Amino acid sequence: MTTTPAARRALVVLALLGGLLLAANCWRYASYTDDDCYISLRYAQNLVSGHGLVFNPGERVEGYTNLLYVLLSAALLKVGIDPIAGLKIAGAAFSLATLALVLALERKTRPAEIALFPGLSLLLLAPLEAFVYWTFCPLETSLYTLLLVGAVLALLARRDLAAVLLFFLLTLTRPEGPFHFALAAAGAFLLDARCDGPRRAFVRHGRNAGALFVLLLPVFLARHAYYGEWLPNTYYAKVTGGHGALLSGLGYLRDTALAFPLVILAALAVLFRGLRERGSVLALLVLAQLAYSAAVGGDALPFFRFFLPVLPFGCVLVALEIEKLAQGAGRLRPALAPAAVAVHLAASLLTGQPYRAFGADRDGVAGARAGEWLKTRFPPGTWVAVNPAGSLPYFSGLPAIDMLGLNDAAIARRPVFQDSSDWIWAGHRRGWGAYVLSRRPTVILFSGGAGSHHPYYLGDYELADDYRFRFFYRPNRTRLPAVHEGRRLARFFGFPYGDSPAGMIDFLDVGIVARFSHGVVPSTLVTEGDLAVCTFERDDRDAALFEPARDPAGPGPLLSRAVAAWTRDLYARPPVDPNARAEGEALCEDALRRIQAGDVGGAKELLTSAASANASTPRVFQYLANVAVLEGDLFAAAAAEKEALRLEPGNAVFRSNLEHLLTVPYNTWRDRATKGPKRP
Repeated sequence: MTTTPAARRALVVLALLGGLLLAANCWRYASYTDDDCYISLRYAQNLVSGHGLVFNPGERVEGYTNLLYVLLSAALLKVGIDPIAGLKIAGAAFSLATLALVLALERKTRPAEIALFPGLSLLLLAPLEAFVYWTFCPLETSLYTLLLVGAVLALLARRDLAAVLLFFLLTLTRPEGPFHFALAAAGAFLLDARCDGPRRAFVRHGRNAGALFVLLLPVFLARHAYYGEWLPNTYYAKVTGGHGALLSGLGYLRDTALAFPLVILAALAVLFRGLRERGSVLALLVLAQLAYSAAVGGDALPFFRFFLPVLPFGCVLVALEIEKLAQGAGRLRPALAPAAVAVHLAASLLTGQPYRAFGADRDGVAGARAGEWLKTRFPPGTWVAVNPAGSLPYFSGLPAIDMLGLNDAAIARRPVFQDSSDWIWAGHRRGWGAYVLSRRPTVILFSGGAGSHHPYYLGDYELADDYRFRFFYRPNRTRLPAVHEGRRLARFFGFPYGDSPAGMIDFLDVGIVARFSHGVVPSTLVTEGDLAVCTFERDDRDAALFEPARDPAGPGPLLSRAVAAWTRDLYARPPVDPNARAEGEALCEDALRRIQAGDVGGAKELLTSAASANASTPRVFQYLANVAVLEGDLFAAAAAEKEALRLEPGNAVFRSNLEHLLTVPYNTWRDRATKGPKRP
């Protein structure tokens, strides 16, 4: 049965519409870059610089899972090509090659007597937002997809040498390679056993498995010799188990099924008929990957990264099932393909993934600007502690502690994690505040992007509750002006960033302004705004007190040592200027009147200026601590109270206040004072 004129016309219309959607998605997502890609680039950068495949020079931790892609990035850096631009171009080439292989795979799996809608799988795959996003997002997903489609096609075509080599490269690209080889080989074995007999099938696939093992053995031995582990460090950081991981995995399964319902139904239909056709190998891969994605707790990255490598197989299956249904559809035959494509594309569009992708891109942009700012503020070799350890460490060039553990062996293996499903994904559950503090980083950033003064991840909360952190680290907030203020970045239907009676909200942590429209179709326009870099910086004036403070005796002994040191070491306090102190006292009275009038912001501005001009007036810092308490800023309150006590070590009120600020549990403080803002 061949294509009818009506079916050809339908395919032409579909091709035009699909092309328009493809062009729109390319325009939208070509510039997006996920923060995670900079982890790979940092390894590549260190390799090119002669430090080896390391995140920090001198620390051998395998915090990447895409060796082939890291080597490709290193090659681009070595020849002087911008790695982001080069990887995006490479991604486009990989996806074009994937589309060519998908067409060949469709021909290979289609029964010879059916050819109603040739090339339909391309129309189902190419316009998808997920496919386009991962084409241009400079991570290994597009390369892995190309290699997986090529390997399965070679296996089904009985080109075993090519299949083994492609599965070998697949494993170098991501560690799921052997998993996909086992699935594809199992499906092909069952097909071969029906046609050639079990013995011949066993010999063929046993030979393939042996050849792949021989190729991979040196890789695993080299990994163990270099890193001291058989598995990447990311495995230990991401695989936590627990109630939260199960629920987030099931949520990932639900979202994937809602985005690609026809793919799931087609795979189930093929397997329901049994492992009797080539398409059953594809169906096995699709459903097994779906189960695997759920089992590992889902993925933090947008647009179904774990499912995308098998999505081409799903599109081939949908195309073949449509052709089978069309054989008995009669007059409805020309409309069947357009209807299926419309349902398929519409379902993929009705997700929150575009918003998540935009957020991931903005985290990367914010981290890049924060990293460049840190590079100018601190000398080389300054240690920083961050959470998503992507763009900020890459652009700062500073050694970094990955507080989520992807690039830190100690944190990755700590048997403690956040067991939450609604806002913490796999790879973001680990943390260890005391360990981070023991390494004495100069700068610590909570949350992601450019940092925050509100804890978000496990390590943040543990640090926030540690009296040593509150004593030795001072909060700092620097506002960086927008590069292109007011530049339009995106528009979303509805209000994914919330809503505001004022019609807009500034999100300084990612450098955007959200403006809300309440028209017939509610929408949110996002433009570029100022960025606030929020850091906690170590107070080195008290460096001599840090080592004894490791003893968990509590803040009392620490304050006793501090008071003794401040009383003894006159250099710790600036010289007293009677005129400046009198001026500071007068400013405090003015600030008090403003506070009583409800103008806390004005009082804070006045006191901040007074602290800069009158650093010898303890009352100024006491008032600053009071203002911070009114604003619910625990860390600023502790830092100001500490300055007041440093200037007047014998003041029992200052000491009592500081001891309370060092010991109150963070959540208790937050509940009593003010809720920290939710991340968008």
